[in-house]
Amino acid sequence: MAEAIQRAKIYLSCHPSDHEEVEALAAFLEDLGFQPSGFWGNARQNTRTSTTEQQYIREAHFFIACLSKRSFKRKSPVPREMQEARKVAAIKPAQEQYLTLARLKECPIPPAWGNIHRINFFESDGWEIFAEKVKQNLKHYSISFQPRFRVIERSDLSPFEAGRMIRLKELFHNEWNDAAKRPPRQYSRDGKNTERIIIDGATGLMWQRYPSTKFMEAREAREHVRQLNLSRWCSYEDWRLPTLDEAMALMERIIDKDFFLNPHFFDPSPWILTADQYEGQTWLVNYKLGICSLGHAVTGVCVRAVRTFQS
Repeated sequence: MAEAIQRAKIYLSCHPSDHEEVEALAAFLEDLGFQPSGFWGNARQNTRTSTTEQQYIREAHFFIACLSKRSFKRKSPVPREMQEARKVAAIKPAQEQYLTLARLKECPIPPAWGNIHRINFFESDGWEIFAEKVKQNLKHYSISFQPRFRVIERSDLSPFEAGRMIRLKELFHNEWNDAAKRPPRQYSRDGKNTERIIIDGATGLMWQRYPSTKFMEAREAREHVRQLNLSRWCSYEDWRLPTLDEAMALMERIIDKDFFLNPHFFDPSPWILTADQYEGQTWLVNYKLGICSLGHAVTGVCVRAVRTFQS
Protein backbone atom coordinates (compact mmCIF):
# COMPACT_ATOMS: atom_id res chain seq x y z
CA MET A 1 0.00 0.00 0.00
CA ALA A 2 1.31 3.47 -0.83
CA GLU A 3 2.68 5.33 2.19
CA ALA A 4 0.69 8.22 3.61
CA ILE A 5 2.43 11.43 2.64
CA GLN A 6 2.19 15.03 3.77
CA ARG A 7 0.33 17.26 1.35
CA ALA A 8 0.62 21.02 1.01
CA LYS A 9 -2.37 22.77 2.58
CA ILE A 10 -3.71 25.68 0.54
CA TYR A 11 -6.32 28.00 2.04
CA LEU A 12 -8.62 29.56 -0.57
CA SER A 13 -10.33 32.77 0.52
CA CYS A 14 -13.18 34.14 -1.62
CA HIS A 15 -16.50 35.94 -1.66
CA PRO A 16 -19.38 33.40 -1.39
CA SER A 17 -20.68 34.44 -4.83
CA ASP A 18 -17.42 33.25 -6.42
CA HIS A 19 -17.73 29.73 -5.00
CA GLU A 20 -18.22 27.93 -8.35
CA GLU A 21 -14.90 29.17 -9.76
CA VAL A 22 -13.13 28.46 -6.47
CA GLU A 23 -14.64 24.96 -6.26
CA ALA A 24 -13.21 24.26 -9.74
CA LEU A 25 -9.82 25.61 -8.61
CA ALA A 26 -9.95 23.46 -5.47
CA ALA A 27 -10.69 20.34 -7.56
CA PHE A 28 -7.74 21.20 -9.82
CA LEU A 29 -5.40 21.59 -6.84
CA GLU A 30 -6.65 18.40 -5.18
CA ASP A 31 -6.06 16.49 -8.40
CA LEU A 32 -2.43 17.65 -8.30
CA GLY A 33 -2.04 16.22 -4.80
CA PHE A 34 -2.48 19.43 -2.79
CA GLN A 35 -4.96 19.83 0.08
CA PRO A 36 -7.23 22.86 -0.46
CA SER A 37 -9.30 24.25 2.42
CA GLY A 38 -11.60 27.21 3.00
CA PHE A 39 -15.29 28.08 3.24
CA TRP A 40 -16.57 28.29 -0.32
CA GLY A 41 -20.05 26.90 -1.09
CA ASN A 42 -23.09 26.65 1.18
CA ALA A 43 -22.04 23.43 2.91
CA ARG A 44 -18.67 24.86 3.89
CA GLN A 45 -20.19 28.20 4.93
CA ASN A 46 -22.29 26.36 7.50
CA THR A 47 -19.11 25.16 9.26
CA ARG A 48 -17.48 28.60 9.44
CA THR A 49 -16.72 30.10 12.83
CA SER A 50 -14.07 32.62 13.75
CA THR A 51 -12.16 29.80 15.46
CA THR A 52 -12.21 27.38 12.53
CA GLU A 53 -11.38 30.18 10.12
CA GLN A 54 -8.29 31.18 12.09
CA GLN A 55 -7.26 27.56 12.60
CA TYR A 56 -7.41 26.73 8.87
CA ILE A 57 -5.49 29.88 7.94
CA ARG A 58 -2.75 29.23 10.50
CA GLU A 59 -2.39 25.59 9.50
CA ALA A 60 -2.12 26.36 5.77
CA HIS A 61 1.21 26.32 3.96
CA PHE A 62 -0.19 28.80 1.42
CA PHE A 63 -2.97 31.40 1.59
CA ILE A 64 -4.67 32.40 -1.68
CA ALA A 65 -7.04 35.36 -1.83
CA CYS A 66 -9.28 34.65 -4.85
CA LEU A 67 -10.36 38.12 -5.94
CA SER A 68 -13.17 39.64 -7.98
CA LYS A 69 -14.99 42.95 -7.76
CA ARG A 70 -17.24 41.36 -5.12
CA SER A 71 -14.32 40.60 -2.81
CA PHE A 72 -14.35 44.04 -1.20
CA LYS A 73 -18.09 44.52 -0.80
CA ARG A 74 -19.72 44.78 2.61
CA LYS A 75 -19.69 41.52 4.61
CA SER A 76 -17.14 39.90 2.29
CA PRO A 77 -14.86 37.59 4.32
CA VAL A 78 -11.81 38.25 2.14
CA PRO A 79 -10.46 41.41 3.88
CA ARG A 80 -10.95 39.79 7.30
CA GLU A 81 -9.20 36.58 6.27
CA MET A 82 -6.41 38.55 4.62
CA GLN A 83 -5.85 40.41 7.88
CA GLU A 84 -5.40 37.10 9.70
CA ALA A 85 -3.20 35.70 6.92
CA ARG A 86 -0.90 38.72 7.04
CA LYS A 87 -0.34 38.08 10.74
CA VAL A 88 0.73 34.54 9.86
CA ALA A 89 2.92 35.76 6.98
CA ALA A 90 4.67 38.23 9.29
CA ILE A 91 6.19 35.44 11.38
CA LYS A 92 7.20 33.23 8.44
CA PRO A 93 10.66 33.35 6.81
CA ALA A 94 10.79 35.86 3.95
CA GLN A 95 11.56 33.19 1.35
CA GLU A 96 8.30 31.35 2.02
CA GLN A 97 5.75 32.72 -0.42
CA TYR A 98 2.75 32.26 1.87
CA LEU A 99 0.45 34.97 0.47
CA THR A 100 -0.82 35.18 -3.10
CA LEU A 101 -3.47 37.44 -4.62
CA ALA A 102 -5.25 35.53 -7.37
CA ARG A 103 -7.60 37.56 -9.55
CA LEU A 104 -10.52 35.47 -10.84
CA LYS A 105 -11.50 38.39 -13.08
CA GLU A 106 -10.17 41.85 -13.82
CA CYS A 107 -10.47 43.81 -10.59
CA PRO A 108 -8.52 46.46 -8.67
CA ILE A 109 -6.01 45.57 -5.97
CA PRO A 110 -6.11 47.63 -2.74
CA PRO A 111 -3.01 49.86 -2.46
CA ALA A 112 -2.22 48.33 0.95
CA TRP A 113 -1.82 44.94 -0.77
CA GLY A 114 0.40 46.26 -3.54
CA ASN A 115 3.56 44.42 -2.47
CA ILE A 116 1.93 40.96 -2.32
CA HIS A 117 2.63 38.43 -5.05
CA ARG A 118 -0.25 38.25 -7.54
CA ILE A 119 -1.42 36.09 -10.40
CA ASN A 120 -4.29 36.23 -12.88
CA PHE A 121 -6.39 33.08 -12.91
CA PHE A 122 -8.47 34.42 -15.79
CA GLU A 123 -5.49 34.08 -18.14
CA SER A 124 -5.17 30.77 -20.00
CA ASP A 125 -2.02 29.69 -18.18
CA GLY A 126 -2.86 31.27 -14.81
CA TRP A 127 -3.65 28.03 -12.96
CA GLU A 128 -0.56 26.33 -14.39
CA ILE A 129 1.75 29.20 -13.39
CA PHE A 130 0.30 29.19 -9.89
CA ALA A 131 0.69 25.41 -9.47
CA GLU A 132 4.33 25.62 -10.56
CA LYS A 133 4.95 28.38 -7.99
CA VAL A 134 3.47 26.22 -5.24
CA LYS A 135 5.62 23.26 -6.30
CA GLN A 136 8.76 25.42 -6.23
CA ASN A 137 7.98 26.56 -2.67
CA LEU A 138 7.34 23.08 -1.26
CA LYS A 139 11.04 22.74 -0.43
CA HIS A 140 10.66 25.35 2.32
CA TYR A 141 8.31 22.95 4.12
CA SER A 142 10.27 19.76 3.35
CA ILE A 143 7.28 18.46 1.38
CA SER A 144 7.94 16.49 -1.78
CA PHE A 145 5.61 16.85 -4.74
CA GLN A 146 3.50 13.69 -5.05
CA PRO A 147 0.72 14.12 -7.62
CA ARG A 148 -2.48 12.13 -7.42
CA PHE A 149 -3.54 10.04 -10.38
CA ARG A 150 -7.20 10.40 -11.22
CA VAL A 151 -9.25 7.20 -11.07
CA ILE A 152 -12.55 8.64 -12.36
CA GLU A 153 -12.77 8.51 -16.14
CA ARG A 154 -13.69 11.58 -18.17
CA SER A 155 -15.53 11.97 -21.44
CA ASP A 156 -14.43 15.61 -21.86
CA LEU A 157 -10.65 15.51 -21.40
CA SER A 158 -9.43 18.04 -23.97
CA PRO A 159 -5.90 18.05 -25.46
CA PHE A 160 -5.24 21.33 -23.61
CA GLU A 161 -6.15 19.76 -20.25
CA ALA A 162 -4.25 16.56 -21.04
CA GLY A 163 -1.10 18.52 -21.87
CA ARG A 164 -1.43 20.64 -18.74
CA MET A 165 -1.94 17.53 -16.62
CA ILE A 166 1.16 15.85 -18.06
CA ARG A 167 3.34 18.91 -17.44
CA LEU A 168 2.08 19.65 -13.93
CA LYS A 169 2.20 16.02 -12.77
CA GLU A 170 5.71 15.75 -14.22
CA LEU A 171 4.83 12.84 -16.50
CA PHE A 172 7.03 11.98 -19.45
CA HIS A 173 5.72 12.68 -22.97
CA ASN A 174 8.19 12.55 -25.82
CA GLU A 175 6.75 15.68 -27.44
CA TRP A 176 4.95 17.62 -24.68
CA ASN A 177 7.23 17.06 -21.68
CA ASP A 178 10.43 15.23 -22.58
CA ALA A 179 12.38 16.81 -19.68
CA ALA A 180 10.00 15.48 -17.03
CA LYS A 181 11.49 14.72 -13.62
CA ARG A 182 8.79 12.49 -12.29
CA PRO A 183 8.94 11.02 -8.76
CA PRO A 184 10.54 7.53 -8.74
CA ARG A 185 8.33 4.47 -8.97
CA GLN A 186 8.45 1.54 -6.57
CA TYR A 187 7.66 -1.52 -8.67
CA SER A 188 7.32 -4.96 -7.12
CA ARG A 189 5.65 -8.28 -7.91
CA ASP A 190 2.54 -9.55 -6.18
CA GLY A 191 3.52 -12.54 -4.07
CA LYS A 192 0.54 -14.68 -5.09
CA ASN A 193 0.62 -13.73 -8.76
CA THR A 194 4.26 -12.84 -9.30
CA GLU A 195 4.22 -13.37 -13.08
CA ARG A 196 0.90 -11.68 -13.79
CA ILE A 197 0.76 -8.55 -11.60
CA ILE A 198 3.00 -5.53 -10.96
CA ILE A 199 2.47 -3.26 -7.94
CA ASP A 200 3.61 0.36 -7.90
CA GLY A 201 4.09 1.33 -4.27
CA ALA A 202 4.56 5.00 -5.21
CA THR A 203 1.13 5.40 -6.81
CA GLY A 204 -0.79 2.66 -4.98
CA LEU A 205 -1.75 1.00 -8.28
CA MET A 206 -1.76 -2.67 -9.23
CA TRP A 207 -1.28 -3.42 -12.93
CA GLN A 208 -1.57 -6.39 -15.23
CA ARG A 209 1.99 -7.22 -16.21
CA TYR A 210 0.85 -8.46 -19.62
CA PRO A 211 -1.76 -6.63 -21.68
CA SER A 212 -4.55 -8.39 -23.52
CA THR A 213 -3.44 -10.70 -26.32
CA LYS A 214 -6.32 -9.46 -28.46
CA PHE A 215 -6.56 -6.02 -30.03
CA MET A 216 -9.81 -4.26 -29.06
CA GLU A 217 -11.92 -1.20 -29.60
CA ALA A 218 -13.40 0.74 -26.70
CA ARG A 219 -16.63 -1.25 -26.28
CA GLU A 220 -14.81 -4.58 -26.40
CA ALA A 221 -12.28 -3.28 -23.88
CA ARG A 222 -14.98 -2.52 -21.33
CA GLU A 223 -16.48 -5.97 -21.80
CA HIS A 224 -13.01 -7.48 -21.41
CA VAL A 225 -12.57 -5.73 -18.04
CA ARG A 226 -16.08 -6.79 -16.98
CA GLN A 227 -15.15 -10.41 -17.65
CA LEU A 228 -11.95 -10.03 -15.61
CA ASN A 229 -14.07 -8.94 -12.66
CA LEU A 230 -16.70 -11.65 -13.13
CA SER A 231 -13.97 -14.28 -13.11
CA ARG A 232 -12.17 -12.59 -10.16
CA TRP A 233 -8.95 -12.53 -12.16
CA CYS A 234 -6.03 -13.00 -9.76
CA SER A 235 -8.60 -12.98 -6.90
CA TYR A 236 -9.74 -9.38 -7.52
CA GLU A 237 -13.02 -8.02 -8.88
CA ASP A 238 -12.36 -4.29 -9.14
CA TRP A 239 -10.25 -4.08 -12.31
CA ARG A 240 -10.86 -1.11 -14.61
CA LEU A 241 -9.48 0.67 -17.62
CA PRO A 242 -6.75 3.14 -16.62
CA THR A 243 -7.30 6.87 -16.89
CA LEU A 244 -4.87 8.81 -19.05
CA ASP A 245 -3.10 10.01 -15.88
CA GLU A 246 -2.51 6.44 -14.74
CA ALA A 247 -1.41 5.10 -18.12
CA MET A 248 1.03 8.00 -18.61
CA ALA A 249 2.44 7.39 -15.11
CA LEU A 250 4.01 4.20 -16.53
CA MET A 251 5.87 6.17 -19.19
CA GLU A 252 9.61 6.53 -18.61
CA ARG A 253 12.50 8.07 -20.46
CA ILE A 254 14.24 5.67 -22.80
CA ILE A 255 14.65 2.36 -21.02
CA ASP A 256 15.84 0.67 -24.19
CA LYS A 257 15.72 1.54 -27.85
CA ASP A 258 12.25 0.05 -28.34
CA PHE A 259 9.97 1.19 -25.52
CA PHE A 260 9.44 4.02 -23.01
CA LEU A 261 8.18 1.42 -20.56
CA ASN A 262 9.81 -0.15 -17.52
CA PRO A 263 11.08 -3.70 -18.23
CA HIS A 264 8.90 -5.01 -15.38
CA PHE A 265 6.10 -4.82 -17.96
CA PHE A 266 5.66 -6.76 -21.16
CA ASP A 267 3.94 -5.09 -24.08
CA PRO A 268 3.53 -6.80 -27.46
CA SER A 269 1.69 -3.77 -28.86
CA PRO A 270 2.87 -0.17 -28.49
CA TRP A 271 -0.68 1.11 -27.98
CA ILE A 272 -2.95 0.70 -24.95
CA LEU A 273 -6.43 2.06 -24.48
CA THR A 274 -7.54 4.32 -21.62
CA ALA A 275 -10.96 5.10 -20.12
CA ASP A 276 -10.83 8.79 -21.08
CA GLN A 277 -12.41 10.34 -24.15
CA TYR A 278 -12.92 13.65 -25.89
CA GLU A 279 -15.51 14.45 -28.56
CA GLY A 280 -16.17 10.77 -29.27
CA GLN A 281 -12.52 9.76 -29.51
CA THR A 282 -10.54 7.73 -26.97
CA TRP A 283 -7.24 8.69 -25.39
CA LEU A 284 -4.58 6.13 -26.36
CA VAL A 285 -1.04 5.75 -25.03
CA ASN A 286 1.88 4.63 -27.21
CA TYR A 287 4.89 3.37 -25.24
CA LYS A 288 7.00 2.93 -28.37
CA LEU A 289 6.73 6.57 -29.46
CA GLY A 290 6.44 7.88 -25.89
CA ILE A 291 3.24 9.82 -26.52
CA CYS A 292 -0.53 9.85 -26.02
CA SER A 293 -3.11 10.88 -28.60
CA LEU A 294 -6.80 10.78 -29.42
CA GLY A 295 -8.06 8.07 -31.75
CA HIS A 296 -10.98 5.79 -32.53
CA ALA A 297 -9.22 2.61 -31.30
CA VAL A 298 -10.45 0.56 -34.23
CA THR A 299 -7.53 -1.87 -34.49
CA GLY A 300 -4.17 -2.57 -32.92
CA VAL A 301 -4.95 -1.43 -29.37
CA CYS A 302 -4.40 -3.61 -26.30
CA VAL A 303 -5.92 -3.39 -22.84
CA ARG A 304 -3.89 -3.30 -19.64
CA ALA A 305 -6.25 -3.29 -16.65
CA VAL A 306 -5.46 -1.58 -13.36
CA ARG A 307 -6.87 -1.45 -9.86
CA THR A 308 -6.21 0.60 -6.75
CA PHE A 309 -4.05 -1.50 -4.48
CA GLN A 310 -4.97 -2.12 -0.85
CA SER A 311 -2.63 -4.22 1.24
